Amino acid sequence: MNTADDLQKILIVDDVPANIKLLAEMLRDRYTLFIATDGHVALEVAQSEHPDLILLDIMMPGMDGYAVCTKLKADARTNDILVIFISALNAEKDQIRGFDLGAVDFITKPFSKVIVQARIQNHLTRRWAEQAVSRLHHQNRLILDAAGEGIFGLDLEGNTLFINETGSKILGWKKEELLGKPMHFTIHGKRVDGSPYPYEACPICAAMKDGIVHHSGDDIFWRKDGTFFPVHYTSTPIHEGGQIRGTVAVFRDITQQKRLEKHEIQSQASRIAISALLETGLESLSLDRQLDIALEIVMTVPWLSIEYKGAIFIFDETQGDLVLRASKGLASPLLSMCARLPMGYCLCGQAAQTRKTVFVNGLDERHTVRFEGIHDHGHYCVPIIFQSRLQGVLNCYIPAGVSYSPEVEAFLMTIANTLAGIIERRRLENKLEDVRKQLAFAALHDDLTGLPNRVLFKERLVQSISFARREKSVVGLLFFDLDWFKQVNDTLGHDVGDKLLIDVGHRVTSLLRESDTLARLGGDEFAIILGKISGEEDAMIVARKLIDTLNVPFYLDGHACRIGSSVGIALFPSHATDPETLIKHADTAMYTVKLKGRNGFSVFRAVDVPE
Repeated sequence: MNTADDLQKILIVDDVPANIKLLAEMLRDRYTLFIATDGHVALEVAQSEHPDLILLDIMMPGMDGYAVCTKLKADARTNDILVIFISALNAEKDQIRGFDLGAVDFITKPFSKVIVQARIQNHLTRRWAEQAVSRLHHQNRLILDAAGEGIFGLDLEGNTLFINETGSKILGWKKEELLGKPMHFTIHGKRVDGSPYPYEACPICAAMKDGIVHHSGDDIFWRKDGTFFPVHYTSTPIHEGGQIRGTVAVFRDITQQKRLEKHEIQSQASRIAISALLETGLESLSLDRQLDIALEIVMTVPWLSIEYKGAIFIFDETQGDLVLRASKGLASPLLSMCARLPMGYCLCGQAAQTRKTVFVNGLDERHTVRFEGIHDHGHYCVPIIFQSRLQGVLNCYIPAGVSYSPEVEAFLMTIANTLAGIIERRRLENKLEDVRKQLAFAALHDDLTGLPNRVLFKERLVQSISFARREKSVVGLLFFDLDWFKQVNDTLGHDVGDKLLIDVGHRVTSLLRESDTLARLGGDEFAIILGKISGEEDAMIVARKLIDTLNVPFYLDGHACRIGSSVGIALFPSHATDPETLIKHADTAMYTVKLKGRNGFSVFRAVDVPE
């Protein structure tokens, strides 16, 4: 059953709905129909849908059928469409005019379904036949065009009967030099390695024995100058009177085809390698792991004439040298000797310094790094550059004596450029991560001393209390400020005051355990969180050490600065069971010390709370 896409297309052009309906009923089961009620629409549909045939009414307002036909035949897009006029006009002159304009038929109204269907089918069938003949002519032209390939004929003894001009040019012989010669032994008698190619094994000659057409797409012919070329040929036996009389061979030089096939294979392998490398760059892997995978990808590309040995160096901008970050197959001495390479040193250093590929195909004076037992070899050392900034060097080993290949260098440069993007991305990610960490640190730490600020202090206090509640342990909270700090700050200046606050942080931190927290709450106020202590006595020991260490003078900018400290102590859970209350009680205890004369400590007691 034909689908709508298989049906031929007919455009009905008529301004009378009844006529359109009648024709549509006649044709809709056999064809795909398009409708137009005036000439302008008909032209648009003809251009967009390109129907196989148009049924065109003559008497239409605005633009009559003759005008429409004239425009159709004048337009290269539509001039091949069959046109049949349909009209009540049946005068001979009207029909002649229609034929002169290019119509193929003229159907008069009223319509006969049988006549309409028969005439349409007749013209469509004729058009199909014309197109079939045209296709046949086209095929014949293609066969004739094949004469642009080499063609020669052989008799039953394999001697050359004829050869065309193209064939003689491809082979480098004059036609008369080949006539009568045994073609197999002239152009086909030996293999690539020089060994004989027996006449009995030749597919061209076999066609004369078995009467079968033979093809080969992987063979060679030899030119007169002794060079060979890859060839595709077909050998067709010649039959006459039921007997084989010889064979005709059609051949063509497929050097370019082989070159393109090789290039396509290389390109496909290269695309796969680059794609794999790009995918690796998107994974959440360390840079060293990504570089290691990159080396593996490069060394397994089948068409590259390199060894399974190489390295990737990253340029250290701080030290100004190359750092070995990934390697494959390197001898043990090289791992230490090449751990860091100065710019310009050995081949990789030269590639980095010149920012150009360094190629060598054997050990020479440029091989600065050597060790006992080193084997002869060569290198491609390709600089890795991102937007004119050196990022490293890709080093691939090659067997000694291998010739330079621009294709290999171009591929390795593509790999290096891809690596540059991966390295740059990781560099930016690391930079962003550093910024993020700096911002996160700044949000939770004091700008001056680097100690936890009030926000982080409260978080850690909540954590300490939660842990102590689970473990049924004690948390000590010490609040202290610096006695006589204001006098130092006012007398010696804010710079000295800032240095004093920093040194206070250092001294107090040295007294504490790693698990304890010292925070600056603002100004000269500090707090200490002591987790997992046994009780009040442990907190008092820390308070005494704190006071003693802060009583030792601070020597700043040639001045001996003497301060003291007022320390308030509150404990969880004996004094408070929540952070806010514990902070409040430690602060209260600190001010109790100040009321008693400063430079001491006090443990919170309920009597300290003012009524």
